[in-house]
Amino acid sequence: MVEYYKKEEFEKLKAQRKKTFIFFFVILGVYALISAAFFWWYLTLPYKSPQIVWVKVGHYTVTGLMAIFSYIFIGIKLKRMKKYYRMLSHIETGLREESTASFIENDERVFLSLGVEMKWMVFLQWNKYKEDYYERKVMIPADKPFPDFKEGQMIRFITQGNILVSYEILD
Repeated sequence: MVEYYKKEEFEKLKAQRKKTFIFFFVILGVYALISAAFFWWYLTLPYKSPQIVWVKVGHYTVTGLMAIFSYIFIGIKLKRMKKYYRMLSHIETGLREESTASFIENDERVFLSLGVEMKWMVFLQWNKYKEDYYERKVMIPADKPFPDFKEGQMIRFITQGNILVSYEILD
């Protein structure tokens, strides 16, 4: 079987996630030091000093930049990373289902599933309970390439939550 997801990918994402959190907390620490410096400057100024305006403008500017950075960094980068990490951890620990089906087509349309951009592979699979064929859609992340399947090939694949984990092309 060809592993579509490898454990190394999960470990690499874990390390990247750790580095990203460290980077964010370093920036947050720098902001805290700058804020403390502005506060100390404010406390050392005499009562009703004209420099208080510059302390406030400087601190408001730094706070605004930190708010914008945090919104963008947490709202985009960390949020997407968290969703992808959660998906990979579910693949590592979740229940897996093995199926055999005939490949029909790849669907290039991108959609969100569990916060991760995905695309479909469509299979024709036999349902033993209804005794009929149905279209089975299996998801893969949008940034990964489709496996090289030909139309009509029989594929044995393992999914977790309808996400492709591994596959084997049958003769």
